[in-house]
Amino acid sequence: MLNILILIEVDESLKQKMIDECKGVNLVFCNRKEVTLEKLNEFDVLIGNLTMKLLKEPNNLKWIHFESAGVEKFLDIDENIILTNSTGAYGEAIAEYMIAAVFTLYKRFHEYIDNKIYRSWEYLGKVKRVYGSNVLVVGLGDIGYTFARKMKALGCNVSGVKRTISEKPDYIDNIYTFDNVDDVIGDFDIVALSLPHTKETDKIFDYNRIKKMKKDAVFINVGRGKTVDTDGLIKALEEDHLLGVCLDVVDPEPLLVNSKLWQFENVIITPHVSGNYSMDYTLERVVEIAIDNINRYSKGEELINIVDRKLGYKK
Repeated sequence: MLNILILIEVDESLKQKMIDECKGVNLVFCNRKEVTLEKLNEFDVLIGNLTMKLLKEPNNLKWIHFESAGVEKFLDIDENIILTNSTGAYGEAIAEYMIAAVFTLYKRFHEYIDNKIYRSWEYLGKVKRVYGSNVLVVGLGDIGYTFARKMKALGCNVSGVKRTISEKPDYIDNIYTFDNVDDVIGDFDIVALSLPHTKETDKIFDYNRIKKMKKDAVFINVGRGKTVDTDGLIKALEEDHLLGVCLDVVDPEPLLVNSKLWQFENVIITPHVSGNYSMDYTLERVVEIAIDNINRYSKGEELINIVDRKLGYKK
């Protein structure tokens, strides 16, 4: 019988769901802080995230399923261990966060919230219309596709950027690659990043690329902070470029208290909270994906969300 260590922090109802739906395997639930190498070696499969310090040690694991979507820090794990992630669990929560960011910046909610602190009844001027906006979604994984679909439903013209050209769903008008995105990036009102951090995406949005965006564009990053050159972004903002910015991820994290990013009134910063388990639905989806893969593995079927170590994310 397969021995499977579960580190996902679940309540009793989700724990029972996993026990009921994963047949013919031995599930052991544990607090990740209590896991030692000796304990880890009792298991064939790990479900959840653990420190690289432990995972880099020789162990008996044959498969690790991460509860996160991003796995870039785990790519050096023994190549004989199958790696899968939880892509498909975070799209809804993060896409809703991104939409909230668009409306906040377009309708100047952040400025009116600031005025409320000072009890200031002041009209702050014109706002922008979301309907008809040109949206560029950079990174078309689960998060990017979900955001694109929702923005299309709001009446926006939506395009995407991928590593390679492929078939597109009907809610995306055009697909670009990084080879030609600079030719069109100035046409977009909203540029939203949901990229993983890899060698290819490191600081891929630098000062020069940001300056090619519209002066009154909205820029959102929910992928990885290192995909944006922080100094380049600050320089562009100091030159009064961009209508507004929303960053759920930054480089470095946590953002240093003396970072200039804090000083801009048109920059919204949140501490990497758009995904996580801030929304119950996300944890439920993480558990559903884990159950599906556990049953596939126990039956010898092909797993979903297998990580391509060369790409740094799901195949």
